[in-house]
Amino acid sequence: MIEVDPGDRVLLLAIPSPDELRSLAAQLDTGVCVVMGADEEIRTLRRACSDLDNVMLIFDPGDGTIPWQDGFFTVACGSASPDLQRVLAANARVLASE
Repeated sequence: MIEVDPGDRVLLLAIPSPDELRSLAAQLDTGVCVVMGADEEIRTLRRACSDLDNVMLIFDPGDGTIPWQDGFFTVACGSASPDLQRVLAANARVLASE
């Protein structure tokens, strides 16, 4: 999985495995991880990782938008979205999905 700083605000636009998500969440002491994906994938991941309090799982609206505030995320990983630049903070890192 990706390496992050403890306070990063991470956006994943690709569904990780539960083990990958747990590993990422463990790196985020004060940060948060938001995973956006298809309905069934999010439901499955939600069941497997409901105990993680620094992870949010949201449904992809399917229209290319990311339902989040401007300039929030410090790290993004996954497939490209036309709305990605809007939600990234200045000097954010954008990583290719693995």
